[in-house]
Amino acid sequence: MSASVPIVYVEANWVVAFVIAHDDAHKSSMRLLEQAKNGDCELRIPRAAVLESRGAVANAIRRFYKPFAEVQNAIAKAYRNGVAELNHIEASMNAPAVRAYMTLDTEQRRQALLRDTAINIFSDPLPELDMMDKLSSLVRMGGVDLKDFYILTSILNDRSEASRSGRQAMFFSTNKEEFEPDKKIDRATYEAYRLVWRRDFELVGGLKDWADAFP
Repeated sequence: MSASVPIVYVEANWVVAFVIAHDDAHKSSMRLLEQAKNGDCELRIPRAAVLESRGAVANAIRRFYKPFAEVQNAIAKAYRNGVAELNHIEASMNAPAVRAYMTLDTEQRRQALLRDTAINIFSDPLPELDMMDKLSSLVRMGGVDLKDFYILTSILNDRSEASRSGRQAMFFSTNKEEFEPDKKIDRATYEAYRLVWRRDFELVGGLKDWADAFP
């Protein structure tokens, strides 16, 4: 990959946004993949985030199915109990397209996404463990945060090599509780690796953020 092409790191929530069409970031996640295919950026995701994405997608779709099924059931009952005005809604909620969406094989879609050659899945376990030791006093993560700590470790370890080439690099994640600067990781730590964090998947905005951070 050319040294002029910026690097974009993503994690499990980008996979979730891409796979699940009702996710708020679905369109921007799809656009980011197209930009990677067009050579506008290099899209990189830690293997640890790929492993996490299976459960993350399953949990996200499960959180949607349960309340939808409850509303669907309530509308059907009200219609059967004489609320005739609900006939169109009841029919719409049971339409073939809705049933197809409710039974979408999200795992198959996730696997297909991760086979895309525009996505670079990376892992370098031994240096990542060394990086984890280095970051342990700088990052305020522990317990249930450990998977996110390892994902961050993978990204910063990868970035420690890539930054030598001077390439622009951004970390896109909607998980602001774990990765937003000055919460559990200081902004200075990101800056030390010449990396900017952004809570969406907008490449143009990320490039502007990087230019502002490293003029």
